[in-house]
Amino acid sequence: MRSHYFSIALATVLFCLPMRMSSAENAYVAKDAFLEESLRMVYFRYTPLPPEVVQQDLARLSRIAIQNPDEFAKLQKLYQGKKRYMALATRDSDQDGILDYSISVREGDEWYFGKFRENDLDVDGDHIDNLYDSSPYDPNMGGTDSNENRIPDRGGVDYMHPGLLLSVSAMAAKLQQKFFKAYKVALIEKDLRFSPSQLSALEDAFAKVFGSALRGGSGGSSYFRAVTAEKYVFADPDLNDGTYAAVLENNQTLILFGNASELEPMLQLGLIVHELAHGLHFLEDMEDRDSASAKKEMIGTSGFLRRMELEYEWSLRQMQLKSWNTYKPTWREGLEGLRMSYRGVPVETWAEKLQEVPACEDPEEIESSMNQIAALAKSVVVGSYALSDPYEFYADGFMGYVFLSIENFLIKKRLIPADMQAAWRLKLRVAINQEWPCFFYWNIGGTKLWDEFEDKVPLSGEYLDLLARRYFSKVLHKL
Repeated sequence: MRSHYFSIALATVLFCLPMRMSSAENAYVAKDAFLEESLRMVYFRYTPLPPEVVQQDLARLSRIAIQNPDEFAKLQKLYQGKKRYMALATRDSDQDGILDYSISVREGDEWYFGKFRENDLDVDGDHIDNLYDSSPYDPNMGGTDSNENRIPDRGGVDYMHPGLLLSVSAMAAKLQQKFFKAYKVALIEKDLRFSPSQLSALEDAFAKVFGSALRGGSGGSSYFRAVTAEKYVFADPDLNDGTYAAVLENNQTLILFGNASELEPMLQLGLIVHELAHGLHFLEDMEDRDSASAKKEMIGTSGFLRRMELEYEWSLRQMQLKSWNTYKPTWREGLEGLRMSYRGVPVETWAEKLQEVPACEDPEEIESSMNQIAALAKSVVVGSYALSDPYEFYADGFMGYVFLSIENFLIKKRLIPADMQAAWRLKLRVAINQEWPCFFYWNIGGTKLWDEFEDKVPLSGEYLDLLARRYFSKVLHKL
C-alpha cells in the first residue's frame, strides 16, 4: 500500500435528513449509508445485497459473545452494536471455513465503521468467481463453467456477465475486454471511474513492464484477479487518509483510490508498478509448498519472508501476534506483536537515521545530502517507505528499478545532452521526491535486488523508449 506523505482533504457526502434527528443520529445514519454502499459495490457496481440476517446469524453472534468476548466487544464498537453488520462481518455463507467478507478497520478511532470487502472468492460455493457471478449469493444462478477456471462460459467461451460490463465506463470497456482476454483480470469501476492516464498506465505496466512475470510458472492467468477504482479506503470518508492504492492479498485485487488520479502520469506509472510488484512476492508464496499457512496468516510463515531473511538480512520476530477468529480485518489492526529489523538495525532506528537526512524533509536538499544518501546505498536503503517492512522494501525497490532503468536509458541514448545530464538527473529526482519524500530510488542500482529484478522482469530497450517518451517527456520539457 502506498500512501501520501502528508494528509490531504477528502470529499464528504451530504445526506438530507429529517430536522428532528440529533447530530449523533445523523452521523449514524450517514455511516449506515456508507456501509450499505460498500455492500452494493463489494464485488462490482450494483452488486445484489446479501441475504438478510436470520436467526442462525443471531445465534452465531450469541456464541461469539460467550466464546470470544473481546472480539465481540470489538465488533460492537466497530458497528455500534448494530446486529445486521455484526452478523454480516462474521458470516460464512457456504460453510467452507472462509468468511464472506473482510472489513476495513482503523486503529485509534472511537468508531471504526468497517467497509465490507470481498474475502471468500466464491461466496455461494457454486464454483463461479464472485466477480463473474451475476448472482453471487445464489448457488443456483450465475452460469456454468465447463473448463473449471471459475469463470462462466457460453458456448465454451468465457464471458463476463452484463452487470460487470455495465460497471465500467465506455472509455474503459475496450481495455476491460483486452485485460479479460489477455490476463483474466477484471477492471471494475465501483464508485469511481478510471482516468484516461490510469488506464494507459495500467496497460503499460501489465504489458510493457511485467509482461509474463505476473503469470507464474504455469504461464496462465495473471496473479491479479481484478483492478478496481474506489473513492475511499474506509466506509466513512471522514476516516480516510492519503492512501493512493493497495493490493489485497486475500482476494488478489489492486485498488486505486480517488486521489491516485491526481498524480502526474509518471508518478501514476510508478504507483501502479509498485503495487503490481506486490504480486511478484505474493505469487512466490502461492508457488511455495508452505503457502497454505502463509496465506492464512500472511506474516512470519511465508516463503517470501523467509527468503528476505536469508538473502536480504531482514529479521522478523513474532511476539504474541494477535489472530482473529470471528472476523477478518482487511489489514491487520497494528503489528505491535511483530518486531522487524533490517541488517541488524530495528526499523524504528532506521526511521530515526533517515530523519537526519535533510533531503527527507526538503527534496530541494537532495544535492547537499548526496553523501548521506550514498552511505545509505551501501545498505540498499532506497527510502523511508521501503523500510516499512519486507513487502514495501521489495515493491519500492522494484519501482526504483523501473525509474532508474528509464533514467539510465535516456542518458545512454543521449536523449539528454551530455552537459545537462547531471543537472537533469538532480531535477528529476527532486521532482519525484516532491510527491514521495525520502525516496532515493537510484540507490537500487548495482545491488543484488537490482540483479534479481533484471533476471525476473527484464526491461527491453524498445519498451524503455516508449515509457520514457510517454511518461517522462513532460518532465523532460519542464526541466
